[in-house]
Amino acid sequence: MISPKPLAPKSTRVASRVARRNRPLPVSSQDRRVERQYRRLADNIMREFPASLGGTILFSGVGSSRHIAHVAEQVTHQLSVQAAVRVALVDGDPDTQLLSERLAVNGDCGLVEAIQQQTSVASALTATEVPNVDFLPFGDCCHASAPVANTLVRSVLDDLRQLCRYTVIASGTNTSPLCAMLSRHCDGMYLVVQLGMAGRQETADLASHFTRAGARLLGCVATSVV
Repeated sequence: MISPKPLAPKSTRVASRVARRNRPLPVSSQDRRVERQYRRLADNIMREFPASLGGTILFSGVGSSRHIAHVAEQVTHQLSVQAAVRVALVDGDPDTQLLSERLAVNGDCGLVEAIQQQTSVASALTATEVPNVDFLPFGDCCHASAPVANTLVRSVLDDLRQLCRYTVIASGTNTSPLCAMLSRHCDGMYLVVQLGMAGRQETADLASHFTRAGARLLGCVATSVV
């Protein structure tokens, strides 16, 4: 399980409360078949974007945001292990901010504030207990409604590329303008389809939405985990 490094006893108590409130997203699945699926997905990403260059990948989809966050966290872990490079996991979901809440990270400083130039990406990144994995929370959702310039979104992703070889963004099931801009400036994106919770037309509509936004679709991940 990817967890933030405890900075103080108070932080540890907050993390414990959040862990009780939210079902943890395990890094290692007891189902070896599922774990192999994530390893293959990480392999595909590394073939498309070699570790010497890295890449920025967005995960969005249909189903539950918890499910999409789980997939993003699994892929982040596999990339950090297989490529042995620094990887950033980013909460890009303005609706649920699931990862930020589960990891008990301060929501006042994150992705949104970095885009609006209220803080630097380096200052907003939080180290985790998993080697080579850092976490960037979403930030204050009240700031997310402000207009965002494409150039500022691109600048934040460029900063992440300088700090971490790979960046994995979980945007949930959201189709907001911010998520569309993130998809446009990422190197590629995957659609996550939770079997039994997403129809073919719904998936096709989402693919069309991100294609119109300028995203480069790398493929579709279909799994029933979570």
